[in-house]
Amino acid sequence: MTTPVNIQGRSVELDFVEIFQPYRKQAEFLLNPSRNRLFLAGRGAGKSWALALDVLFQCLINPGKPGLFLGRTEGELKQNLLPYFDQHVQTLREKTGIHLIRRHSPGDSTIELINGSSFIYKGFENIQKIRMHSVSWVAMDEVEHSRVSFVEILRAVKPVIRIAAPRQGLAVATSPNGLVGFTKQFHDHALRKTPGWYTTRCPSWANPHLSQEDLDDWRESMSADDWKQEIEAIALRARELVYHQFSPSKHIRAVDHRAILSDNGYLLIGVDWGLNHSAAIAIVVDKDGNWYVHDELTSEPASRGHWQQELNAFIKKQGVVPFLIACDRAVPAEVTSLRNVWGHQKTHVQVCDSKKEQEIQGGVAAVQSMLDPASGRAPTLVFSNKLNRLDDRPTATIIPCLEGYKFAKHLDGSLTDQPLKDDKYDHQADALRMTVVIGRRFRELHGGRLPRNDTPDGYHPDGKSSPHRAHF
Repeated sequence: MTTPVNIQGRSVELDFVEIFQPYRKQAEFLLNPSRNRLFLAGRGAGKSWALALDVLFQCLINPGKPGLFLGRTEGELKQNLLPYFDQHVQTLREKTGIHLIRRHSPGDSTIELINGSSFIYKGFENIQKIRMHSVSWVAMDEVEHSRVSFVEILRAVKPVIRIAAPRQGLAVATSPNGLVGFTKQFHDHALRKTPGWYTTRCPSWANPHLSQEDLDDWRESMSADDWKQEIEAIALRARELVYHQFSPSKHIRAVDHRAILSDNGYLLIGVDWGLNHSAAIAIVVDKDGNWYVHDELTSEPASRGHWQQELNAFIKKQGVVPFLIACDRAVPAEVTSLRNVWGHQKTHVQVCDSKKEQEIQGGVAAVQSMLDPASGRAPTLVFSNKLNRLDDRPTATIIPCLEGYKFAKHLDGSLTDQPLKDDKYDHQADALRMTVVIGRRFRELHGGRLPRNDTPDGYHPDGKSSPHRAHF
């Protein structure tokens, strides 16, 4: 498709498809003229690459007009999205001889082009700072996975799009995270057939550059629901229960944990060190990577010292030295006390190393992938039929947690994507989640093969140490 653009007072015909060679779904998103466009795409579909090209496209067909380029964080913008933009600028220069950049000012996060257009780039964590701007267009990356709420982003972004331009509007590229936020807004407009709202749904395999090996690896490490959302790009309706995959008939069974341990199995302990409600969980893992929750402890201790005493007695009761004790990183003194007792016995006493690893949504997805693998295999996380089934304690045990752990709600009654911290069902659920997340570091706990842990879509697999290039 040939598009006339104004470069320093002269009209130039550019064929964006011929120059940049997006695949069909990317081109469909880039060239649609609607005011509001959504690229709802699976993992590895090239969302960031396409959105960075859309920013370049907007700059070229809106000469002299300002825009906004928003990402999950400003750091991610600089490490991921802006390098794609620079890549596109270089491609245009190689194909046409046109060098577009007049000025890049990192101090005020602004890029100006030779045709007078410009854009400011910011992360969603600085969303309040964009209210002062007036722009012709806004491009947003992975908005459904931002820690800033949909309502806050919507209130900040929509009013600033107020400068008339040949192609005014909003472009969003994201993978779905339930039928919520901007995904739901575009979905509802599609049902109403509202003019000016357009969605391109792009499953991962639509990208011809993505290997079948990657798809197979992802299928092995995902739950069926995660596969539908992250690969097929289907926005599932939010469900109230966090672990709706759990079924007593499917996940509760007789467990002989001592036989598993005697057959080269591993003992794992997960700990949630609450103020007035504390929880611990004991899991044995067999040599094939199947996890069996066989024992647990919940308490309302009078002090952290009392809980420490209860916890050490619980661990000793298991009869073997744990391979791993997984803990909350928010209580470093208590973690140190566990290391003092168990570290010299070669137990790994570990916490989540980063905020991303600690993030509840990612941990929940890891547990869900074990409860209901997308590959169709049997669950790799099951529970002993000797565990308490009754919801009869102030700090709920694990099975009542799985059956009662729910998502929090907005004031209007709609579900958020964050589990409810109700001080009853969340503690043992947190202990399980942290054990699963930290356990993903050890191939011994997964049949000798580490689960796939991917960087955000668009990052080079080797991170900052390697030259930036599209990972698909």
